[in-house]
Amino acid sequence: MALATNQKGYDVVSALGERISVKTTASDARGAIQFNINTLPFVERIMILKLNTEDRSIETLLDCTRIEAEEKFFCKENNGKISINLATLL
Repeated sequence: MALATNQKGYDVVSALGERISVKTTASDARGAIQFNINTLPFVERIMILKLNTEDRSIETLLDCTRIEAEEKFFCKENNGKISINLATLL
């Protein structure tokens, strides 16, 4: 975990020192995952996890660098947020 609470843009620091933003969803292809444009530059890696409450499992929907996510998955900017549509990950 990050060494302090409320780190700018990230939740976890990897063993290699990568700052990772971790987002979770329980949704099936509806909606989007949003990121703050102002804090996104502090992140090196993005992970999106889907929580399945029925069988208590966790599925990794996305695990890539921020740059890869920006090039392939980010779709729109609105009110200081940029998003990844869940349908593109499933």
